[in-house]
Amino acid sequence: MPLSDLLSPWIGLGVVLALLVLAEKWIHSHLYGVGWLLTNDQRSATALYYVILMPGVFLHEFTQWLMAGALNVATKRVVAWPEAQADGTLRLDFVQIRRASWLQSAIIGAIPLITGTALIWVISNHILNLEDFIAALDTRDLALIGAAIQDLGSTPDFYLWLYLMFAMSNGMFTTPADRKGWPLLLGIFAACIAFLVVIGVGEVLLETFTGPVAHTVEVLTTAFGAVLTVEVLAIVAIGFLEEILERATKRKFDYEIGRASCRE
Repeated sequence: MPLSDLLSPWIGLGVVLALLVLAEKWIHSHLYGVGWLLTNDQRSATALYYVILMPGVFLHEFTQWLMAGALNVATKRVVAWPEAQADGTLRLDFVQIRRASWLQSAIIGAIPLITGTALIWVISNHILNLEDFIAALDTRDLALIGAAIQDLGSTPDFYLWLYLMFAMSNGMFTTPADRKGWPLLLGIFAACIAFLVVIGVGEVLLETFTGPVAHTVEVLTTAFGAVLTVEVLAIVAIGFLEEILERATKRKFDYEIGRASCRE
């Protein structure tokens, strides 16, 4: 069996996730910039920034709080209003754990990504039926694509679902603190795979990874691809709004590596 059959689904997922991370960073920075242009105040810009992304922030913090409780891990702080910021860096540390093992930390850190992915998959495949829309795009038939766009736009509460996908995707990704226990967990997983290969079940593993696992990865790639499409649309809208505000206010928000500064 060609190695490409095994790797291609994972490569596709990795590319989409990498693009999503880049899009998320841009959106975070420029959402804050739009807030500052509207208010000319760091505290107000910070508040507006968090309000817009509130579903994603809530998803991240609430799921971690629930999982910490399920694992009997005490939390240090549950609610705190974000302090005024000078740039668009989404703080996702409102729920802090006191003491936890590496395995507990890994599970708690991963739960927002797992939950967010599941919710986005449900919205994209069972509410918006984006798989049908993507299939229509693949045909390159303008009539089919037009009909698919009409069907998509006629979904009840279409814009609300798009907003929820946008907000959740911008709050579900893990922070460096969330990933503390991951290297050891991944190392154990790799060791288990190597052990199974050594004892002679490599063929079964290969069939599993090129069958059910590959299909699951492709479904995830489709869901994240739908999110990426929403992110790109958001980037266009935010960029357009920022340009209008810069011209209207005669002010500009400057983005620099590691910090943001403002000038008239």
